[in-house]
Amino acid sequence: MSFAIMSCEELDLNESGNLVPRTVDQDPSLPSITVNGAMLHSEVFGHPDSTMIVCIHGGPGGDYRYMLNLKDLADYGYRVVFYDQTGSGLSQRFSKESYTALGLGALDMIYNELSGVIAHYRTSPIKKSF
Repeated sequence: MSFAIMSCEELDLNESGNLVPRTVDQDPSLPSITVNGAMLHSEVFGHPDSTMIVCIHGGPGGDYRYMLNLKDLADYGYRVVFYDQTGSGLSQRFSKESYTALGLGALDMIYNELSGVIAHYRTSPIKKSF
C-alpha cells in the first residue's frame, strides 16, 4: 500500500489542465478557429464546397463531442462543422463578469459567433448552410 501511495504523481491543482481539460488558448495542438476575438474549439468534416451543416451543442457549458456521430453526414455529401461555443467545452473561457455584463446582449454575442463560424467555413457567398 505504501508503494502505491509513494508512486502517485502529485499534481498542482492550480496548474492549468489538472482540474478541467486545457482549452484551445492553453493547448495549441487542439483544432481551433478565431471568431470575434475568441478562440473556439472546432472541427470540420467533408468537402469545402458541399452544403454546410453547423452542429450547435446544448449548454451552458457543454461541448460538441456527443454529436460527433453526425460527422458521418460528410459521407453523404455534406460539410459538417462542429464548434464549442465561447466559454464551453474546449473553447476559450472568459471571466463570468464578461458574460453577465452583456445582459440580453449575450444573445447577440451568440448569434454573432454563429454567423462568424459560418463565415469562416463558407467558401462561397451563395453556399447553403443549415
